[in-house]
Amino acid sequence: MERPLEEGRGEGETDSYQLGLYATWHQGGFYLDAGGFYGLNRHDASRNIAYPGLARGAEADYGSQQVTALLGGGWLSPLGDWKVGPEASLLYSHLDQESFTETGAGDVSLRVDRRRTGSLKSTLGLLAQRRVTQEEGQFDLEARAAWAREHLEGDRDIKARFVGASTPGTFKVRAEEPVRDIFQVGLGVGFRVSEKARLFAQYEGGFGRDGYRSHTGMLGFQVRF
Repeated sequence: MERPLEEGRGEGETDSYQLGLYATWHQGGFYLDAGGFYGLNRHDASRNIAYPGLARGAEADYGSQQVTALLGGGWLSPLGDWKVGPEASLLYSHLDQESFTETGAGDVSLRVDRRRTGSLKSTLGLLAQRRVTQEEGQFDLEARAAWAREHLEGDRDIKARFVGASTPGTFKVRAEEPVRDIFQVGLGVGFRVSEKARLFAQYEGGFGRDGYRSHTGMLGFQVRF
């Protein structure tokens, strides 16, 4: 994943590796989901430093770890060819980013402190599912709409100091505040390879205040035990 910085000031690239367990329990129309995930990330970043009489480039290579826990559930009732019902979930995530020192810019390179941030997001919405049988096999269709809210404030600021600073003090870089309320929409389709295995594709969009937009797509293979 690459993230270019505005006005050509630099760019960043992140490689992420995740491992997790996910389980679903059904009883009648009621279902309960639970999951736990661990992620290991490696970040490469570069930025351009340009002021009158100064033009340098700084680079950084650092890691971070992320732990995520999910608990959710809902109830589905028949409505024509569909099953429709409410759903709710809680998603907690903790990010631990290691400290690092930039290179390449001499005394204006930065030493950045370790940073820990947390997120607790709740969702409340409506889910619709339908199974369609064709000659090619069974297809699972899914659509959802939900309101998501971020509950944790936390200190997300970045604390740093210049490598060549003559005093040990640090300064803060104000991090972007999370969007508190987001309207989410999702669409999905799955093809059943067997009774317990299927291929699936999913899309999720998020829309919030001040022009916030997010779009996520996923392709996967799921096996039920």
